[in-house]
Amino acid sequence: TMPPRRRRRFDWLRFNIKQLDDVAKVLQPINGMPSLYTVVGARRSRYVYHDDFWDLDRLFDTVGNGDFTLEMVDVHCLDHLQHWNMADRRRIGEFHQGVDEFVAALHTKSLSRGLGFVVLSDHGMEPVHRVVDLREELRCLDLPVDAYDVFIENSKATLWFHDHDAGARIVAGLGSSEVGTLVKREEMRAYNLMFDDNRYGDAYFYAGLGHTFFPNDFHQPLASLVKTVSDRQQRRRFRVPWHQADHGYLPANDCEIGFMVLAEDGYEAIDEFVALIDIAPTLLDLLQLSRPDTMRGRVALH
Repeated sequence: TMPPRRRRRFDWLRFNIKQLDDVAKVLQPINGMPSLYTVVGARRSRYVYHDDFWDLDRLFDTVGNGDFTLEMVDVHCLDHLQHWNMADRRRIGEFHQGVDEFVAALHTKSLSRGLGFVVLSDHGMEPVHRVVDLREELRCLDLPVDAYDVFIENSKATLWFHDHDAGARIVAGLGSSEVGTLVKREEMRAYNLMFDDNRYGDAYFYAGLGHTFFPNDFHQPLASLVKTVSDRQQRRRFRVPWHQADHGYLPANDCEIGFMVLAEDGYEAIDEFVALIDIAPTLLDLLQLSRPDTMRGRVALH
């Protein structure tokens, strides 16, 4: 039922990784370019997606056994737990402790097998203190419904303009809004997003720190009910259908800063801050493998 212009048309595999019958598809080139996995080799690589906090013991038994040159374990349950439970500080503390204990045990297991061990986190979380109805903000601009399209995520909205005057009014209206920051397509180059046309939007509106957009295009009441019943990590969703904590804000915010820890002696970082594009070249260097020319990042550890 969603208008075609509002459908996200990304070719890359993203959160649907866990839904793939053949996880080996994750180990293939990305848009024809070699990935970290293809350089190492699909048969020597493994990607494991895990999203159940109460099943970490089973995960522990199946990973870190030295069967692969590169094994990446995505402990995604912590992301879900924080989105829906951040308001309960005691419970969040228990979740953090449980994940810490899992990481510590996996590190010990890796050392006993002579394996290198790297901890990666691509972002943090910010508690939500304000819920914003972005559709209402746009309706207040009193524009024809066919003058623009919008795809609303929790902390970002993508806009397409079908009328020049309407686009100018939206840019002016949201550009002065106190609930977020508007970024034009050409301004996305500052974040290494080189969009040559508007397939991925004409402008982007990012929520202010601690804000979340609701309703959004991921919210569907029946789906929320099913998630509430089937996934105990999201039980609070039944009473509060919007995120209790969020990420995906502009990169300048502290909660968007991740980290990389090499749990091994004999190395030092080249700089205090590195970028996400530096991760793949760094891991390849640790494995003593040459990186392809398409990887523009730098090696972050010596």
